[in-house]
Order: sequence, then structure tokens, then C-alpha cells
Amino acid sequence: MTYISKDLSRGKDEVLKSNITEDQFNEIKDSLDYLDTCMYEIDYCLMLRDNIYDFLRNVENDETDHDLVFVSLNRLFMNIMNSYYAWIEHHEKNYKSVFKPIASQYYDSHFEYRLAYNLRTYTTHHSLAITSTTTHLDSGLKTINIELEKLLDKKSGIQNSFRKELESIVSDNGIQTIDAYPFIITFFKIFEKLQGDIWNSIYKNIAAKIELLQDYTQNDRMIRDTYILTEDESDYLRIGAKIAIMLNKWKKIIVPDYLMNYLDS
Repeated sequence: MTYISKDLSRGKDEVLKSNITEDQFNEIKDSLDYLDTCMYEIDYCLMLRDNIYDFLRNVENDETDHDLVFVSLNRLFMNIMNSYYAWIEHHEKNYKSVFKPIASQYYDSHFEYRLAYNLRTYTTHHSLAITSTTTHLDSGLKTINIELEKLLDKKSGIQNSFRKELESIVSDNGIQTIDAYPFIITFFKIFEKLQGDIWNSIYKNIAAKIELLQDYTQNDRMIRDTYILTEDESDYLRIGAKIAIMLNKWKKIIVPDYLMNYLDS
């Protein structure tokens, strides 16, 4: 079976290429699937960013109802952990060869990354992470407490190696709680660097897939509403729109201004 590419934008019906082979069609399909995966990858990042922002803003907005504060903080904190978990799962499934060595390096180098990695398991399978809030009368500042003793519970689900690390922190330094607010800010900074390293690693593949598709979409390097169709037009792939959506999505990887304040802090 052979295929053709057509420009169908704005009422056109122009054949751009003909005699496209089955192998070429499958290569085009694989490239479109790759771009879909990349767009989902960006979406996972954007969701995690927004959940981080929602949590930080909630902490900064002073509420008077303690019960509502506690519920909201844990809900928003769990949103971060759940979206972080989904982000990890997506990368381990689709970018394992790229993700594993980069993530391992960050895991080994950053306590906050190790803490987040284990909290995602703890909040999913064991309990709420935030157990109390404390308002300091002298400064008026509020701390959002994660109790380390609860994480040390053998049923908490955290990694044994990390449990030993927490035990040392508690016994050697006398630290009983971690303030979730500065922890999430530091985690956010680490996450953005890690995400940037991943994007740098896959960018050439994305560009190569787009370049391959563009060879079938136009003759003048303009993005048109183009399709790959069977000769009888019973089956098709829409490729021009997919390129446009991917390029627009890529613009969104830039950290928005409302989050840059935390990265610069």
C-alpha cells in the first residue's frame, strides 16, 4: 500500500508528496506517537508546577479556621506528591534510558529529592505528611510540620536506606520536624534543574522527529494542515496540526513569572 501527503488547509486539496511507502508511513506514525509522549511529558511538568504553586500560595494566605487549614495543606501537599509520582512513572516508562542516570544523580546529591521520593510513597500508602502547624509569636511566621518520627515507622513504606538517614538526623541533630514550606521551595528548585537536564537530553530527538514530519507537510517550510492518506483516503494521519501543537507546547516549558520568585529566593 502507498500513501500521499495532502495540504488541506483553508479549503485546499493539494498533493504534496505521493508514493509514500508503508515503511515511511510507519515511521511517520512512530514520530507522531513520540511527539504525543513529549507533550504529555510537558503536561506532567506543568501540573506539578501548578500544584507546587497552589501549596505555596495556600501557606502564604493566612486562614483562621485551623481545621480547614490542615485539610487544605494536606490536600495540596498530596497533589504535589501525586503529580510528582505520575511524573516519575511517565519518565520511567517512556524515557528510562535518559531518566534513570539523571534522576539517580539528583537522588544521590540532594536530601530534598530523596525526601520527596519517599514522601510520595508515604502519602499514598500510609498517612498524611503534615501533622500540625505552628505559629511563632515572636515573628508571626508559620511552620508546616512534617514529623520525622512518623516517617521512621517501619510501616511507613519509606526506603530502608533513607530511614537510616532520617534516624541519624533525628538522633545526631535533634531535628524532630521538617517545615514543608521551605522544603517544597528547595524541592522545586531541584526539580526544575532535573527537568531541564531531561529536556536537554531529549531535545535533539524532538527536533529530529519534527524535521522528519516536515518533509511530508510542505515545500516551503510553513506549517500547514497536512495529512498522510491512503490512496483511496480511507485511512489518514494528521501531521501539520500535530507539529504546530508541539511547537506551541514547547513554549510553555519556560517557568512563568509567578513561579520565578521562588526559584530566585
